[in-house]
Amino acid sequence: LDFPKGGSGELAEALVRGVKKYGGQVSVNCHVDEILVKDGRAAGVKLKDGRIVHAKHAVVSNADPFVTSKLLSHARTEGLTSTEMNEYMD
Repeated sequence: LDFPKGGSGELAEALVRGVKKYGGQVSVNCHVDEILVKDGRAAGVKLKDGRIVHAKHAVVSNADPFVTSKLLSHARTEGLTSTEMNEYMD
């Protein structure tokens, strides 16, 4: 049986190193209230504490489609998401 050298936590650490190496930022324990959409793409997130984090290239999440749909509910109501994405989420 194969396993990651250093344990399974090393997979997450390697991902964090890779993101930071290319100028990205990884935030943990930051509860998201809403995914912000601009010009048809995820442009950032609004955190539950009111802070807004703008994304230069992407918003990455491990939320399932149900939670993601809830986080996009404002954008969907405002017509900021595509028909294709809405159909996928429904």
